[in-house]
Amino acid sequence: MFFNNNAKIIVYNKPVNMYKGFDNLLSIVITEMKIELTSDTYVLFINAKRNRLKLIFFNHGNIAIFAMRLAGSMQVDFADVEEITKDSFYEMIKNIKSKPCSSRYSVR
Repeated sequence: MFFNNNAKIIVYNKPVNMYKGFDNLLSIVITEMKIELTSDTYVLFINAKRNRLKLIFFNHGNIAIFAMRLAGSMQVDFADVEEITKDSFYEMIKNIKSKPCSSRYSVR
């Protein structure tokens, strides 16, 4: 994942249904969080089980979503967190406690 040098990663600290797409996530950013999505702003959404995340961001004039399904769950409490650094984000992803799981997709 590439972040620009001035990246601000803002955490939405309520669980989000990961079926939400561009319009619903952007609506949360605008109406609930009251922030403007710019090229330096990334908004992180996490589901209740903390095993899926989405980042919504502005990319070359378009709105983009980065989605990730995790083998384990994040051990981070985002209740009081408003913003994290890109280094903290990378560290958080790197330190996910994975649990054995059977893949629903087979690689041949």
